[in-house]
Amino acid sequence: MTARPRLLPLLLTQKGRLLRAVGFSDRRPLGDSESAARRFLGWEPDELLLLSVDDPNGAREFADLVARLRRISAVPLTVGGGISSRETAALLFHAGADRVALNAGALARPDLISEVADRWGSQAVVMTLVCSQSAPGRAWRVERRTADGGYLDAGTQALDWALACAKLGAGEILAIDRQRDGTGLGLPLPLIETLARELPVPLMAAGGVDGPEDVVDGFAAGAAAVAVGNALHYRELGYPHFRSAVDEVPAETRRAVA
Repeated sequence: MTARPRLLPLLLTQKGRLLRAVGFSDRRPLGDSESAARRFLGWEPDELLLLSVDDPNGAREFADLVARLRRISAVPLTVGGGISSRETAALLFHAGADRVALNAGALARPDLISEVADRWGSQAVVMTLVCSQSAPGRAWRVERRTADGGYLDAGTQALDWALACAKLGAGEILAIDRQRDGTGLGLPLPLIETLARELPVPLMAAGGVDGPEDVVDGFAAGAAAVAVGNALHYRELGYPHFRSAVDEVPAETRRAVA
């Protein structure tokens, strides 16, 4: 049975500010992140993806934001950023997160995935892969963020790391093409096709969405979910417009997994 494809607003936040990102590094403030989140939650999306780029010392402030959002909405919340320990994950779950998105902390210490999955279940763990491709036709590589906000090769191919994360207990993989992020050039369809074909868990894709047609293409390529960031901030109808376009696509043309 084919599941209804999930469409998620993606909010990038830093110290309470909503950010517009290009290449996941060139970040510009757009306004208040809580106000934006409340607007998206008012549309009752399938889920909300909230990623913080604060340093680990900002975990408490981020958890407070999650708690305020949970008090006003029952929409599932997937939150990530700066999670380097089970204690930080616990802080976010206690605040009301349904799932946590791991990234750098798990790259540095893969056992973190198992620790969180063993305590809260695999369904509560999303592993984020920030990927890039050195040239067309080359394998996508995982990247890690540096102290100065840039990105370097993390030493592994995207597929290999995604498979390892699923084996360690991640219940979903979030693949972000850093080179397409914020460009509106469309999702990385070959990457989506490869990961969706090989992974034993659902795939969420992000990076490059400009319009509803890009989201539809992502589902057709095999994504179970697509997260949309910048493209939702500049459209009056925003999420409902994207959701309607996706729902109009015949189910038989989708490859979203149950």
